[in-house]
Order: sequence, then structure tokens, then C-alpha cells
Amino acid sequence: SSSSSSSSSRVSADDPNPTSSSLWNAMIYPLVHMRFAGVAWYQGEANFEDPPSYACRFPAMITDWRSKMSNPNLTFVFMQLAAYPKHDYSETRNAQMSGLKLPNVGYAVAVDLGDPASPWDCVHSRRKQEVGRRLALAAVEQRYLDTSSSGNSGISSSSSSSS
Repeated sequence: SSSSSSSSSRVSADDPNPTSSSLWNAMIYPLVHMRFAGVAWYQGEANFEDPPSYACRFPAMITDWRSKMSNPNLTFVFMQLAAYPKHDYSETRNAQMSGLKLPNVGYAVAVDLGDPASPWDCVHSRRKQEVGRRLALAAVEQRYLDTSSSGNSGISSSSSSSS
């Protein structure tokens, strides 16, 4: 283990906008040798200015994490962005759907969870338990339910076979 990593790869409380490599190195890389059943992801609002790029980068990130974690079937569920009056996130929500091209990826909807009265900005809902409940349902469906022979249980996924 190397303790001589550069300060640019560390997340600091003094840096309100760490780079993606800083976030990877400080928050995800230390976990790559652990075994996970799945990942719950709620992010994307920072990418609203370039949905076409996010539509490429999001599935690439999922594929990269699976590769680096030596878990090609890692379940990955994401939360669609909540409604936000300051920006139109509809194209970003569509870009998020590009992740569904990969196997074992599902999503939950948060468009109704925007919180106009939130002191932390309305895109960050205070209804965290509902966010967690929806992501958990999507994860359970992805990981444990066979949706290939019946209708969807109300949470969309990419585990179903298409004809």
C-alpha cells in the first residue's frame, strides 16, 4: 500500500468540487476488493448540461466498476433525478436510462420526490427513507426476481429478456 498519493487525489472538506478521479480514489477504490451484491446510485444532476455525454459515461462507469471489482454481474440500481424547477432534467433522466442497456441494471423513479421547501435545495429530497425504499425494491427485483416471464412489478429493469 502506498501512502505517497498526491494531494490532488484526496477529497478534502476544503474543496467543494472534487474531481471525479478524486472521488474515485478516495471513496470507491478502497472498496474494490470487497464483495458487494449490488450498488445503489443516486447522482446525475451535475451532468445536466451534457446529457449525450452522460449517456455514454454512465454505462461506461458501471462497466468499469464491474471490471475493477471483478464482478461482471454486479447488480446496479439508480434513482432517476427528481423534478427540479431551476433546470429541466428530462434529458438527463433519459441519459440515465442508457444504463439499462447493460444486464442487471434497474432504476427507481424520484420525479415526484422533489422538495421545494428543502433548505438544501429542492433536488435533494428530505424523504430519504422513500428514496431508499424505492432503490431497495429495484435492487431486490434485479437480484432476486425473475421478471422474464411476467409483467414488470412496477420498477423497471434490464434483467428481462427482450424478444
